[in-house]
Amino acid sequence: MKIKKPVTLRSRLSLFNAVFMSAIFLVALVLVYFVMRSWIYHQVDSSLTEMAKQVSADIAINHNKIIYHEEIPTVNLEKQRQFVRIVDKKMQVQGHWGPVNELPVNIRSISNPGFQDQTRVNDDEPIRVYTLPIKNSGQVVGFVQTGQSLETIENVLDMLMATVVILAPLFFIITLLASRLITGRALAPIAGIAAAAERITDQELHRRLDIPGDDEVARLASSLDRMLDRLEIAVEGYKQFTGDASHELRTPFTVMKGEISLALQKDRSATYYKEVLEGMEEEVDRLIRMVEQLLFLARADGDKIKNRLETVNLYETLVPLLEQMNVLAVAKHQQLKWNIPVNTDAYTDSDAIQQILWNLLDNAIKYTPDHGEIEVNIERRPGWARILVSDNGNGISEDHLKFIFDRFYRVDKGRSRELGGTGLGLAIAQKLAHLVGGSLKVSSEVGNGTIFSLELPLTPAAP
Repeated sequence: MKIKKPVTLRSRLSLFNAVFMSAIFLVALVLVYFVMRSWIYHQVDSSLTEMAKQVSADIAINHNKIIYHEEIPTVNLEKQRQFVRIVDKKMQVQGHWGPVNELPVNIRSISNPGFQDQTRVNDDEPIRVYTLPIKNSGQVVGFVQTGQSLETIENVLDMLMATVVILAPLFFIITLLASRLITGRALAPIAGIAAAAERITDQELHRRLDIPGDDEVARLASSLDRMLDRLEIAVEGYKQFTGDASHELRTPFTVMKGEISLALQKDRSATYYKEVLEGMEEEVDRLIRMVEQLLFLARADGDKIKNRLETVNLYETLVPLLEQMNVLAVAKHQQLKWNIPVNTDAYTDSDAIQQILWNLLDNAIKYTPDHGEIEVNIERRPGWARILVSDNGNGISEDHLKFIFDRFYRVDKGRSRELGGTGLGLAIAQKLAHLVGGSLKVSSEVGNGTIFSLELPLTPAAP
Protein backbone atom coordinates (compact mmCIF):
# COMPACT_ATOMS: atom_id res chain seq x y z
CA MET A 1 0.00 0.00 0.00
CA LYS A 2 1.43 3.33 -1.06
CA ILE A 3 1.57 5.94 1.68
CA LYS A 4 0.61 9.43 0.56
CA LYS A 5 3.18 12.02 1.43
CA PRO A 6 1.55 14.93 3.29
CA VAL A 7 1.42 18.22 1.45
CA THR A 8 3.77 20.69 3.08
CA LEU A 9 2.70 24.09 4.36
CA ARG A 10 5.01 25.70 1.82
CA SER A 11 3.28 23.88 -1.05
CA ARG A 12 -0.19 24.76 0.24
CA LEU A 13 0.66 28.44 0.67
CA SER A 14 2.36 28.57 -2.75
CA LEU A 15 -0.59 26.93 -4.48
CA PHE A 16 -3.13 29.14 -2.73
CA ASN A 17 -1.20 32.29 -3.56
CA ALA A 18 -0.70 31.23 -7.21
CA VAL A 19 -4.39 30.38 -7.67
CA PHE A 20 -5.50 33.59 -5.98
CA MET A 21 -3.14 35.85 -7.93
CA SER A 22 -3.87 34.05 -11.22
CA ALA A 23 -7.60 34.44 -10.66
CA ILE A 24 -7.17 38.18 -10.10
CA PHE A 25 -4.91 38.43 -13.15
CA LEU A 26 -7.38 36.50 -15.32
CA VAL A 27 -10.31 38.63 -14.17
CA ALA A 28 -8.28 41.77 -14.89
CA LEU A 29 -7.39 40.55 -18.41
CA VAL A 30 -10.98 39.58 -19.21
CA LEU A 31 -12.16 42.92 -17.87
CA VAL A 32 -9.61 44.73 -20.04
CA TYR A 33 -10.72 42.69 -23.04
CA PHE A 34 -14.40 43.55 -22.68
CA VAL A 35 -13.72 47.20 -21.82
CA MET A 36 -11.52 47.56 -24.90
CA ARG A 37 -14.07 45.73 -27.08
CA SER A 38 -16.86 47.97 -25.82
CA TRP A 39 -14.78 51.10 -26.34
CA ILE A 40 -13.79 50.11 -29.91
CA TYR A 41 -17.37 49.37 -30.90
CA HIS A 42 -18.47 52.63 -29.33
CA GLN A 43 -15.90 54.51 -31.43
CA VAL A 44 -17.07 52.72 -34.59
CA ASP A 45 -20.72 53.50 -33.83
CA SER A 46 -19.95 57.15 -33.09
CA SER A 47 -17.99 57.51 -36.34
CA LEU A 48 -20.76 55.89 -38.42
CA THR A 49 -23.47 57.97 -36.76
CA GLU A 50 -21.61 61.24 -37.27
CA MET A 51 -20.85 60.43 -40.90
CA ALA A 52 -24.51 59.54 -41.60
CA LYS A 53 -25.72 62.80 -40.08
CA GLN A 54 -23.29 64.86 -42.15
CA VAL A 55 -24.45 63.20 -45.35
CA SER A 56 -28.11 63.54 -44.37
CA ALA A 57 -27.66 67.23 -43.74
CA ASP A 58 -26.52 67.77 -47.38
CA ILE A 59 -29.43 65.87 -48.97
CA ALA A 60 -32.21 67.76 -50.72
CA ILE A 61 -35.72 66.41 -51.38
CA ASN A 62 -37.65 67.32 -54.53
CA HIS A 63 -41.07 65.68 -55.01
CA ASN A 64 -40.01 62.85 -52.67
CA LYS A 65 -36.86 62.34 -54.74
CA ILE A 66 -33.47 62.34 -53.08
CA ILE A 67 -30.96 64.77 -54.53
CA TYR A 68 -27.31 64.69 -53.34
CA HIS A 69 -24.60 66.47 -55.31
CA GLU A 70 -21.76 66.53 -52.72
CA GLU A 71 -18.59 64.56 -53.34
CA ILE A 72 -17.42 62.30 -50.51
CA PRO A 73 -13.64 61.67 -50.40
CA THR A 74 -13.06 57.95 -50.74
CA VAL A 75 -9.42 57.85 -49.65
CA ASN A 76 -10.24 57.80 -45.94
CA LEU A 77 -13.14 55.44 -46.61
CA GLU A 78 -10.85 52.97 -48.36
CA LYS A 79 -8.26 53.26 -45.62
CA GLN A 80 -10.70 52.45 -42.83
CA ARG A 81 -12.85 50.04 -44.89
CA GLN A 82 -15.87 52.33 -44.54
CA PHE A 83 -18.64 53.08 -47.00
CA VAL A 84 -21.56 55.50 -47.45
CA ARG A 85 -24.62 54.87 -49.57
CA ILE A 86 -28.00 56.46 -50.15
CA VAL A 87 -30.99 54.15 -50.53
CA ASP A 88 -34.45 55.19 -51.66
CA LYS A 89 -37.72 53.99 -50.21
CA LYS A 90 -37.76 51.09 -52.66
CA MET A 91 -34.43 49.87 -51.34
CA GLN A 92 -32.61 50.90 -54.48
CA VAL A 93 -29.10 52.27 -54.07
CA GLN A 94 -28.97 55.87 -55.36
CA GLY A 95 -25.30 56.43 -54.55
CA HIS A 96 -22.37 54.51 -53.08
CA TRP A 97 -18.97 55.73 -51.92
CA GLY A 98 -16.18 53.57 -50.58
CA PRO A 99 -15.56 49.81 -50.63
CA VAL A 100 -17.98 47.00 -49.84
CA ASN A 101 -20.33 48.04 -52.68
CA GLU A 102 -21.72 44.54 -53.12
CA LEU A 103 -23.34 44.41 -49.68
CA PRO A 104 -27.10 43.82 -50.11
CA VAL A 105 -29.56 46.33 -48.69
CA ASN A 106 -31.12 44.90 -45.56
CA ILE A 107 -33.04 47.31 -43.36
CA ARG A 108 -34.80 45.74 -40.37
CA SER A 109 -37.11 48.63 -39.47
CA ILE A 110 -38.09 51.55 -41.68
CA SER A 111 -39.13 53.81 -38.82
CA ASN A 112 -36.15 53.20 -36.53
CA PRO A 113 -33.52 51.06 -38.25
CA GLY A 114 -30.37 52.01 -36.18
CA PHE A 115 -27.36 49.65 -36.03
CA GLN A 116 -27.09 46.15 -37.36
CA ASP A 117 -24.35 43.66 -38.15
CA GLN A 118 -24.18 42.08 -41.60
CA THR A 119 -21.82 39.66 -43.31
CA ARG A 120 -20.62 39.68 -46.86
CA VAL A 121 -21.61 36.46 -48.54
CA ASN A 122 -18.47 35.85 -50.56
CA ASP A 123 -15.82 36.14 -47.81
CA ASP A 124 -17.74 36.24 -44.49
CA GLU A 125 -16.40 39.71 -43.77
CA PRO A 126 -18.31 41.19 -40.79
CA ILE A 127 -19.78 44.64 -41.50
CA ARG A 128 -21.19 47.12 -38.98
CA VAL A 129 -24.00 49.13 -40.64
CA TYR A 130 -25.82 52.22 -39.41
CA THR A 131 -29.05 53.26 -41.12
CA LEU A 132 -30.48 56.78 -40.77
CA PRO A 133 -33.95 57.49 -42.20
CA ILE A 134 -34.39 60.45 -44.62
CA LYS A 135 -37.70 62.14 -43.89
CA ASN A 136 -39.77 64.67 -45.74
CA SER A 137 -42.82 66.12 -43.99
CA GLY A 138 -42.66 63.27 -41.51
CA GLN A 139 -42.57 60.61 -44.22
CA VAL A 140 -39.58 58.32 -44.81
CA VAL A 141 -38.40 58.81 -48.39
CA GLY A 142 -35.05 57.01 -48.12
CA PHE A 143 -32.06 56.13 -45.99
CA VAL A 144 -28.45 57.02 -45.49
CA GLN A 145 -26.37 53.98 -44.66
CA THR A 146 -22.84 54.11 -43.31
CA GLY A 147 -20.82 51.03 -42.63
CA GLN A 148 -17.41 49.77 -41.61
CA SER A 149 -15.69 46.45 -41.89
CA LEU A 150 -15.06 44.80 -38.49
CA GLU A 151 -12.56 42.31 -39.82
CA THR A 152 -9.47 44.17 -38.55
CA ILE A 153 -11.12 44.91 -35.23
CA GLU A 154 -12.22 41.32 -34.79
CA ASN A 155 -8.70 40.14 -35.61
CA VAL A 156 -7.27 42.46 -32.95
CA LEU A 157 -9.81 41.27 -30.39
CA ASP A 158 -9.16 37.63 -31.27
CA MET A 159 -5.45 38.24 -30.84
CA LEU A 160 -6.11 39.88 -27.47
CA MET A 161 -8.20 36.90 -26.35
CA ALA A 162 -5.48 34.50 -27.51
CA THR A 163 -3.00 36.54 -25.47
CA VAL A 164 -5.24 36.15 -22.41
CA VAL A 165 -5.45 32.39 -22.94
CA ILE A 166 -1.66 32.13 -23.26
CA LEU A 167 -0.77 34.51 -20.44
CA ALA A 168 -3.13 33.01 -17.84
CA PRO A 169 -1.38 29.63 -17.44
CA LEU A 170 2.03 31.24 -17.96
CA PHE A 171 1.27 33.73 -15.19
CA PHE A 172 0.07 30.86 -12.96
CA ILE A 173 3.34 28.95 -13.44
CA ILE A 174 5.48 32.04 -12.82
CA THR A 175 3.41 32.97 -9.76
CA LEU A 176 3.64 29.42 -8.39
CA LEU A 177 7.42 29.37 -8.74
CA ALA A 178 7.77 32.85 -7.24
CA SER A 179 5.42 31.91 -4.39
CA ARG A 180 7.45 28.83 -3.58
CA LEU A 181 10.60 30.93 -3.48
CA ILE A 182 9.01 33.64 -1.32
CA THR A 183 7.23 31.25 1.06
CA GLY A 184 10.39 29.17 1.30
CA ARG A 185 12.31 32.20 2.51
CA ALA A 186 9.43 33.29 4.75
CA LEU A 187 9.14 29.85 6.36
CA ALA A 188 12.90 29.34 6.69
CA PRO A 189 12.91 30.72 10.28
CA ILE A 190 10.14 28.25 11.17
CA ALA A 191 12.26 25.41 9.80
CA GLY A 192 15.09 26.78 11.93
CA ILE A 193 12.79 26.78 14.97
CA ALA A 194 11.82 23.16 14.29
CA ALA A 195 15.45 22.12 13.90
CA ALA A 196 16.46 23.94 17.09
CA ALA A 197 13.52 22.41 18.98
CA GLU A 198 14.60 18.93 17.84
CA ARG A 199 18.02 19.54 19.39
CA ILE A 200 16.56 20.50 22.79
CA THR A 201 16.33 17.41 24.98
CA ASP A 202 15.50 16.95 28.65
CA GLN A 203 19.21 17.24 29.34
CA GLU A 204 19.56 20.52 27.41
CA LEU A 205 16.54 22.53 28.50
CA HIS A 206 18.81 25.52 29.03
CA ARG A 207 19.12 25.99 25.26
CA ARG A 208 16.87 28.55 23.59
CA LEU A 209 15.74 29.35 20.05
CA ASP A 210 16.94 32.98 20.13
CA ILE A 211 15.34 34.13 16.85
CA PRO A 212 16.07 37.87 16.36
CA GLY A 213 13.55 40.37 15.00
CA ASP A 214 10.09 41.65 15.82
CA ASP A 215 7.91 39.87 13.26
CA GLU A 216 5.38 37.08 13.83
CA VAL A 217 8.02 34.32 13.65
CA ALA A 218 10.24 36.10 16.16
CA ARG A 219 7.29 36.56 18.51
CA LEU A 220 6.46 32.86 18.13
CA ALA A 221 10.04 31.94 18.98
CA SER A 222 9.95 34.28 21.97
CA SER A 223 6.77 32.61 23.22
CA LEU A 224 8.39 29.20 22.81
CA ASP A 225 11.46 30.41 24.70
CA ARG A 226 9.25 31.57 27.57
CA MET A 227 7.51 28.18 27.51
CA LEU A 228 10.93 26.51 27.68
CA ASP A 229 11.77 28.72 30.67
CA ARG A 230 8.67 27.47 32.46
CA LEU A 231 9.35 23.90 31.38
CA GLU A 232 12.95 24.07 32.59
CA ILE A 233 11.81 25.37 35.97
CA ALA A 234 9.17 22.62 36.18
CA VAL A 235 11.62 19.86 35.19
CA GLU A 236 14.30 21.13 37.55
CA GLY A 237 11.67 21.31 40.29
CA TYR A 238 10.60 17.76 39.47
CA LYS A 239 14.21 16.54 39.60
CA GLN A 240 14.82 18.33 42.89
CA PHE A 241 11.53 17.03 44.28
CA THR A 242 12.39 13.47 43.23
CA GLY A 243 15.82 13.73 44.81
CA ASP A 244 14.46 15.26 48.02
CA ALA A 245 11.66 12.70 48.24
CA SER A 246 14.12 9.85 47.71
CA HIS A 247 16.36 11.24 50.43
CA GLU A 248 13.48 11.79 52.84
CA LEU A 249 12.13 8.29 52.26
CA ARG A 250 15.57 6.72 52.49
CA THR A 251 16.34 8.23 55.90
CA PRO A 252 13.64 6.41 57.92
CA PHE A 253 14.33 3.17 56.07
CA THR A 254 18.05 3.52 56.86
CA VAL A 255 17.24 4.13 60.52
CA MET A 256 14.95 1.09 60.66
CA LYS A 257 17.51 -1.07 58.83
CA GLY A 258 20.21 -0.03 61.31
CA GLU A 259 18.01 -0.78 64.32
CA ILE A 260 17.00 -4.18 62.91
CA SER A 261 20.63 -5.09 62.09
CA LEU A 262 21.75 -4.05 65.56
CA ALA A 263 18.94 -6.05 67.18
CA LEU A 264 19.85 -9.19 65.20
CA GLN A 265 23.55 -9.16 66.04
CA LYS A 266 22.91 -11.01 69.32
CA ASP A 267 20.18 -12.01 71.67
CA ARG A 268 18.52 -9.04 73.34
CA SER A 269 16.11 -8.57 76.17
CA ALA A 270 12.38 -8.16 75.59
CA THR A 271 12.64 -4.56 76.77
CA TYR A 272 15.27 -3.82 74.11
CA TYR A 273 13.16 -5.38 71.35
CA LYS A 274 10.17 -3.37 72.52
CA GLU A 275 12.20 -0.14 72.30
CA VAL A 276 13.34 -1.08 68.77
CA LEU A 277 9.76 -1.75 67.67
CA GLU A 278 8.55 1.51 69.20
CA GLY A 279 11.28 3.39 67.32
CA MET A 280 10.32 1.63 64.09
CA GLU A 281 6.66 2.50 64.70
CA GLU A 282 7.59 6.18 64.97
CA GLU A 283 9.47 6.00 61.67
CA VAL A 284 6.54 4.18 59.98
CA ASP A 285 4.11 6.82 61.27
CA ARG A 286 6.39 9.49 59.85
CA LEU A 287 6.50 7.66 56.50
CA ILE A 288 2.70 7.36 56.41
CA ARG A 289 2.31 11.04 57.21
CA MET A 290 4.79 11.99 54.50
CA VAL A 291 3.10 9.79 51.87
CA GLU A 292 -0.32 11.24 52.75
CA GLN A 293 1.04 14.76 52.38
CA LEU A 294 2.69 13.90 49.07
CA LEU A 295 -0.58 12.41 47.84
CA PHE A 296 -2.41 15.57 48.81
CA LEU A 297 0.08 17.78 46.96
CA ALA A 298 -0.11 15.56 43.87
CA ARG A 299 -3.91 15.79 43.85
CA ALA A 300 -3.73 19.55 44.40
CA ASP A 301 -1.28 19.95 41.50
CA GLY A 302 -3.71 18.02 39.30
CA ASP A 303 -6.66 20.25 40.33
CA LYS A 304 -8.39 17.26 41.91
CA ILE A 305 -9.03 18.96 45.25
CA LYS A 306 -12.56 20.34 45.48
CA ASN A 307 -13.24 23.03 48.08
CA ARG A 308 -16.57 24.11 49.50
CA LEU A 309 -16.28 27.87 49.20
CA GLU A 310 -18.84 29.72 51.29
CA THR A 311 -19.09 32.62 53.70
CA VAL A 312 -17.35 31.45 56.90
CA ASN A 313 -17.29 33.09 60.30
CA LEU A 314 -13.59 33.13 61.19
CA TYR A 315 -14.24 33.39 64.94
CA GLU A 316 -16.31 30.22 65.00
CA THR A 317 -13.86 28.43 62.70
CA LEU A 318 -10.54 29.34 64.33
CA VAL A 319 -11.15 29.74 68.07
CA PRO A 320 -11.82 26.01 68.73
CA LEU A 321 -8.58 25.14 66.92
CA LEU A 322 -6.65 27.81 68.84
CA GLU A 323 -7.90 26.39 72.13
CA GLN A 324 -6.63 22.94 71.12
CA MET A 325 -3.23 24.27 70.02
CA ASN A 326 -2.95 26.22 73.28
CA VAL A 327 -2.58 22.91 75.09
CA LEU A 328 0.59 22.20 73.07
CA ALA A 329 1.90 25.71 73.69
CA VAL A 330 1.33 25.44 77.44
CA ALA A 331 3.29 22.17 77.47
CA LYS A 332 6.33 24.15 76.23
CA HIS A 333 5.62 27.01 78.64
CA GLN A 334 4.70 29.21 75.69
CA GLN A 335 2.00 31.83 75.60
CA LEU A 336 -0.51 31.62 72.71
CA LYS A 337 -2.62 34.77 72.31
CA TRP A 338 -5.32 35.60 69.78
CA ASN A 339 -7.48 38.54 68.90
CA ILE A 340 -10.29 37.54 66.55
CA PRO A 341 -13.40 39.76 66.25
CA VAL A 342 -16.64 37.84 66.59
CA ASN A 343 -18.22 39.24 63.41
CA THR A 344 -15.31 38.64 61.00
CA ASP A 345 -16.35 36.67 57.88
CA ALA A 346 -14.48 35.48 54.79
CA TYR A 347 -15.44 33.64 51.61
CA THR A 348 -13.41 30.46 51.96
CA ASP A 349 -13.39 26.78 52.96
CA SER A 350 -13.48 26.27 56.73
CA ASP A 351 -11.62 22.90 56.64
CA ALA A 352 -8.83 24.34 54.47
CA ILE A 353 -8.42 27.36 56.76
CA GLN A 354 -8.21 25.14 59.84
CA GLN A 355 -5.52 22.99 58.18
CA ILE A 356 -3.51 26.07 57.15
CA LEU A 357 -3.67 27.55 60.65
CA TRP A 358 -2.82 24.17 62.22
CA ASN A 359 0.35 23.91 60.06
CA LEU A 360 1.38 27.49 60.88
CA LEU A 361 0.78 27.09 64.63
CA ASP A 362 2.44 23.66 64.70
CA ASN A 363 5.58 25.17 63.16
CA ALA A 364 5.46 28.17 65.49
CA ILE A 365 5.15 25.98 68.60
CA LYS A 366 7.91 23.63 67.46
CA TYR A 367 10.48 26.29 66.56
CA THR A 368 9.69 28.98 69.13
CA PRO A 369 11.86 28.60 72.25
CA ASP A 370 10.31 27.72 75.60
CA HIS A 371 8.59 30.64 77.32
CA GLY A 372 8.16 32.30 73.91
CA GLU A 373 5.05 34.08 72.65
CA ILE A 374 2.83 33.30 69.67
CA GLU A 375 0.04 35.62 68.51
CA VAL A 376 -2.85 35.24 66.06
CA ASN A 377 -4.56 38.43 64.91
CA ILE A 378 -7.01 39.37 62.18
CA GLU A 379 -6.90 42.60 60.19
CA ARG A 380 -9.51 43.80 57.73
CA ARG A 381 -8.92 45.86 54.64
CA PRO A 382 -11.18 46.54 51.63
CA GLY A 383 -12.22 43.20 50.13
CA TRP A 384 -9.86 41.08 52.24
CA ALA A 385 -9.36 39.59 55.69
CA ARG A 386 -5.77 39.04 56.83
CA ILE A 387 -4.84 36.40 59.43
CA LEU A 388 -1.43 37.10 61.03
CA VAL A 389 0.47 34.34 62.87
CA SER A 390 3.56 35.78 64.57
CA ASP A 391 6.14 34.54 67.07
CA ASN A 392 9.17 35.94 68.86
CA GLY A 393 11.46 33.07 67.96
CA ASN A 394 14.90 33.19 66.35
CA GLY A 395 13.59 34.26 62.95
CA ILE A 396 14.63 33.11 59.48
CA SER A 397 17.49 34.54 57.45
CA GLU A 398 16.89 36.02 54.00
CA ASP A 399 18.79 33.14 52.35
CA HIS A 400 16.32 30.61 53.72
CA LEU A 401 13.21 32.77 53.48
CA LYS A 402 12.85 32.58 49.69
CA PHE A 403 12.78 28.76 49.83
CA ILE A 404 10.54 28.44 52.88
CA PHE A 405 7.52 27.20 50.87
CA ASP A 406 9.49 24.69 48.78
CA ARG A 407 8.71 21.04 49.33
CA PHE A 408 11.05 19.23 51.74
CA TYR A 409 12.88 22.47 52.51
CA ARG A 410 14.01 22.85 56.10
CA VAL A 411 15.91 25.69 57.73
CA ASP A 412 17.37 23.32 60.34
CA LYS A 413 17.22 19.86 58.77
CA GLY A 414 18.49 17.90 61.75
CA ARG A 415 16.21 19.57 64.29
CA SER A 416 13.20 19.29 61.99
CA ARG A 417 13.57 15.52 61.73
CA GLU A 418 13.96 15.26 65.51
CA LEU A 419 10.64 17.08 65.89
CA GLY A 420 8.91 14.77 63.40
CA GLY A 421 8.63 17.28 60.57
CA THR A 422 8.41 16.21 56.93
CA GLY A 423 9.25 19.52 55.29
CA LEU A 424 5.87 19.60 53.52
CA GLY A 425 3.66 21.52 55.97
CA LEU A 426 4.28 25.02 54.62
CA ALA A 427 4.06 23.80 51.00
CA ILE A 428 0.64 22.33 51.79
CA ALA A 429 -0.44 25.52 53.57
CA GLN A 430 0.49 27.69 50.59
CA LYS A 431 -1.23 25.31 48.13
CA LEU A 432 -4.42 25.38 50.24
CA ALA A 433 -4.30 29.18 50.37
CA HIS A 434 -4.21 29.33 46.57
CA LEU A 435 -7.01 26.79 46.26
CA VAL A 436 -9.38 28.95 48.33
CA GLY A 437 -8.53 32.10 46.38
CA GLY A 438 -6.18 33.57 48.98
CA SER A 439 -2.44 33.95 49.45
CA LEU A 440 0.14 33.06 52.09
CA LYS A 441 3.23 35.20 52.63
CA VAL A 442 6.03 35.30 55.17
CA SER A 443 8.30 37.98 56.60
CA SER A 444 11.06 37.40 59.11
CA GLU A 445 14.16 38.90 60.60
CA VAL A 446 16.85 37.00 62.44
CA GLY A 447 16.45 37.57 66.17
CA ASN A 448 13.01 39.23 65.84
CA GLY A 449 10.72 36.31 65.04
CA THR A 450 8.56 35.42 62.03
CA ILE A 451 5.16 36.58 60.74
CA PHE A 452 2.98 34.52 58.38
CA SER A 453 0.22 36.47 56.62
CA LEU A 454 -2.81 34.64 55.20
CA GLU A 455 -5.11 36.82 53.08
CA LEU A 456 -8.67 35.66 52.32
CA PRO A 457 -11.32 37.30 50.12
CA LEU A 458 -14.48 38.61 51.81
CA THR A 459 -16.70 37.91 48.80
CA PRO A 460 -16.63 35.58 45.75
CA ALA A 461 -14.27 36.60 42.97
CA ALA A 462 -15.85 38.22 39.91
CA PRO A 463 -16.39 35.72 37.04
